[in-house]
Amino acid sequence: MRVDKAARHSAALLVFPVFGVMELAALAGAEVANDLEASLHAVAARIADANALHANLAQMQGGACSGWLRPRN
Repeated sequence: MRVDKAARHSAALLVFPVFGVMELAALAGAEVANDLEASLHAVAARIADANALHANLAQMQGGACSGWLRPRN
């Protein structure tokens, strides 16, 4: 369900599954997305952007979001 539709239906909590961020590896191309180690690095490079997107979606709907995705050290 889209975030705005969930909010219109009085959703009190929006959950963005952590495994969903692995889709970000596809942005680096098929070769990277098909290599586990390379995909982890590609996703780690975009964690701040994913957190910002989730926070923005929550704010647009009058909610709050915690940046629970942590960069890889």
